[in-house]
Amino acid sequence: MRALKRPTPGPSASAAFRVAPTPPDGLGLPATRVAVAGLFLLTALFLWQRGSDVGRLPEVFPSFLASLVQTRLFGLRGAAESALGALVAVAVVLAWCGLGDIVVRLTERFPPESSAAKREARRSSALVWSRKVAFGAGLWSLLWFGLGIAGFYSKAVAVAALAGGLALAAAAGVRNRRAGGVRPGGGDHGERRRGGLERVALGCVAFPVLLALVAALAPPTGKDALIYHLAVPKAFVAAGGIVEVPYNIAGFFPLGAEMNGVWALLLGSLAGARVAEAAFGAVLFAFFPLLLALVYGWAREQGVGEGWALTVSALVAAIPAAYSVASSGYVDVALSVYVALAVHALGRWSTTASRASLVAFVLALGFALSVKPLAAFLVIFLPVVVLLRAWQAERRKSEAGAGPAPGPGGIVRDGLVALLGAAILGSPWYMRNWVLTGSPLFPFYLDVWKASAQGWDTERSVLFQVFLSLYGGDPKSVVHYVAAPVRLSLMAQPEQPAYYDGVLGISFLLGLPLLLWALWRLPLDAELRLAAAASGWLFVGWFFSSQQLRFLLPALPPLAVAIAGAAAAGTRSGLSGRTRSLQWTLLATTVAGHLVIVAWFLEQNPVRVVLGGEPRAAYLERRLDHYPYYRIVNTQLPPDARLWLINMRRDTYHLERPHLSDYAFEDYTLRKYVDTARDVGEVRDRVRAAGITHVLVRHDVLFDYGRSPIVDERRPREENDRRMALLRSFLLEGTRVLRGDRKFLLVELPGA
Repeated sequence: MRALKRPTPGPSASAAFRVAPTPPDGLGLPATRVAVAGLFLLTALFLWQRGSDVGRLPEVFPSFLASLVQTRLFGLRGAAESALGALVAVAVVLAWCGLGDIVVRLTERFPPESSAAKREARRSSALVWSRKVAFGAGLWSLLWFGLGIAGFYSKAVAVAALAGGLALAAAAGVRNRRAGGVRPGGGDHGERRRGGLERVALGCVAFPVLLALVAALAPPTGKDALIYHLAVPKAFVAAGGIVEVPYNIAGFFPLGAEMNGVWALLLGSLAGARVAEAAFGAVLFAFFPLLLALVYGWAREQGVGEGWALTVSALVAAIPAAYSVASSGYVDVALSVYVALAVHALGRWSTTASRASLVAFVLALGFALSVKPLAAFLVIFLPVVVLLRAWQAERRKSEAGAGPAPGPGGIVRDGLVALLGAAILGSPWYMRNWVLTGSPLFPFYLDVWKASAQGWDTERSVLFQVFLSLYGGDPKSVVHYVAAPVRLSLMAQPEQPAYYDGVLGISFLLGLPLLLWALWRLPLDAELRLAAAASGWLFVGWFFSSQQLRFLLPALPPLAVAIAGAAAAGTRSGLSGRTRSLQWTLLATTVAGHLVIVAWFLEQNPVRVVLGGEPRAAYLERRLDHYPYYRIVNTQLPPDARLWLINMRRDTYHLERPHLSDYAFEDYTLRKYVDTARDVGEVRDRVRAAGITHVLVRHDVLFDYGRSPIVDERRPREENDRRMALLRSFLLEGTRVLRGDRKFLLVELPGA
C-alpha cells in the first residue's frame, strides 16, 4: 500500500492541514492543556503554603511604600558608599575577566577533535565570557590564598593586584576587538528581532538580579555571613593574613569564594568600613548574573532558540533560594557556577575527546572544591563517565577496528589525570586543615579521622553531623524519599530545617516531565543527557547528605539546560506548533518564585539604607533584634573586655570587642560547666580563667524548662532544678545587669 502523505499547506489543502494528526513524537494540544492545568494547580498549592511571606504582601507592601514616601529616602554619604562598593565589585570582576581571558586562550591551544571543531561554529559568546570570568575568579582566589598564608593582606597589595588585573582586562579587550570578538554563529543573537516572549523572559531574568543587587549592597544580616562568610574574612583582614579564628570552626571550611571578598574588603576599606562590606556583598552577588549568563550561553551552544534559552535562565533566576544566597553574602551560587562549568566541560570531553574541554573540567572542578566540599560528588561522577566512555571506545574498536579516536586506555589515563589535577587545584584549603588539625576533612568525621582544634572535638563533630541530617525532616521514611520533588517544590520553607530551610518554586517540577518525555522518546543530544544525568547524580548526593535547599542549587543549572535542550529536540520532532504555548506556560511558573522574592525584599526593605536615607545602625536594629546589645558592647565596654556569647547565633561580624562563643552548639561550654560544677563559685572560677568579663545570653529558651538545653529528661527532677538554679545564680547573683529584656540579657561579671 502506498504511504499516505501529509497535505502541504495551500488553499486547496487548508482544511486537511488543520486536522492533520500530531506527529507521534510531538506534544499536541492535550499535552499543552495538561501543562496549563498543571501550572494553575501547582501555583495554587504552592501559594497555599506561603502564608509567612506571599500571604503577608498586603501588609508588607503598603508599609514599604510608606517608608519610601514618609521618611527620608536619599542621603548623599550613604548613597556614595553604596555606589563605591558597587564600583569596587565591578573593578574586581573586570580583573577576573582579564586573568580568565589568558587562561581560556591557553586552554584553547590544545588541538580540538574534529567533532569539537564543528561545534566551535555555534559557540556562544555568553558562555565564553562566563568561563573567562569564572576561571579568572578562581585563579585570583588561589592567589589571595597564597598571599594570606604569607601574611600579605594589605591595602597596598590589594591596589597593586587590582591595577594588574585591570591591565590584563584592558589587554584582553584590545585582543578581542582585533580578533572581531566571539562570533555567535547561532549562539547569542537570533536571526529575528526579539518578540514579546523573549522580552518578558529577559525581564524575568533581570528582575530578581536587580533586587538581589540592592539587597547585597545593604549592611549584612544573613546568618551564615555574620557567622563566617564575612566574619572570618574580616578577621583575616584585621590580622593581615589567614589565621586561626578562635572557636570559629567555620574558619577551617574551604573559603575559595570568600577570598575574592577579602580583596573587596581591602579595596573598600580605603573609603571606609561601610564601603568595604558593600563591596564584599556585591562581589559575591556577581556570581548570580554570571550563573544566569552561563545557563543562557550553554543552552544557546546546544542549538536552543533564544526564547527557550532566556526562559530556562528565568527558571534559575526565579529560584527564591538562589536570590537569598546572592543577596546575603553566601557562596552556593558561586559553587553552582563552577559545577555547571565542570558538567559542561565533561559533556564536551565525553563526546569530542577535546583536551581543551578536559583542562576546563579540571579548572572548574578544582575551583568548585575550593568553594565547598559538596563538589566532591562530581569527583565520584567522573569515573562513571570515564568507564562508560572507555567501554564505548572498546566496543567501537572491536566492531570497526582501531580509528583515530582515543582508545580505552587513553580515555582512562586522561580521566585519571583530570581527577588528579582537579584534586591538586582544589587541595590548598584541605592541606591547610591537615597541617593545623591533623585531618583534611576537619571539622567533619572526627570519629573516623581524629583531629583537634580549639573549641571542637569528636563529640561535637558527631553532633554536628546529626544536626545536618535533620534538614528535610527526621526520621525519613520511604514516602519522604519518593515525594521529595513535590515536597521540595511545594512545601519548602525558610528557617525551618524540617522543610529544607529554603524555597525552590514550582518551575522545575513542571519542566521535569518535559525532560523525562524527551529522554524517553527523542534522540536527545549526548551532552544534554549527561547534563541531566549529572543533575540527577547531584540530587541523589544531596538527598543522602544534608538536605538544605541551597546545597541543591548546583544541580539545577544543568537541569535547566537539559530542559531547554529537550524543548529544542521536541521542536525538531514536530513540536513547533505548540512550542510558544509551552514556553509561555513554563515562563509563567516563575511568577510564584517572583512573588516570594518580592515578599522577602519588601520585608527586608534595603532601599533606603542603600540610598543613604536610613542610617546603618537603624537598619541593623530593624533587622537584628540583638544589635542594640552589640552597640552597647562596642561603645560602652572597655577595649580589653571579653564577651561570652551564649545562644546568640554566633554573629561575630558586628562585634568590635574580643569574644568567645561555641560554634554551632552555642551553649555547649555552658552546659559542661553546669554539669560538672558543684556551686556557682566553681562556674565563675572557670569563666574567669577564660578571661571572660561579660556575658550576653539569649535567655528566653535557656530558662524555659520545657525547651532549655540545661534540662536533661534522663536526670531526676531535683538534679535539673539544681542545674537551673545554678545557671540563674551565675547570671543574676552579684552581676551588674547592663541591659535586659524578655529575650536577651547583658551582664558584667563580679570583679570584671
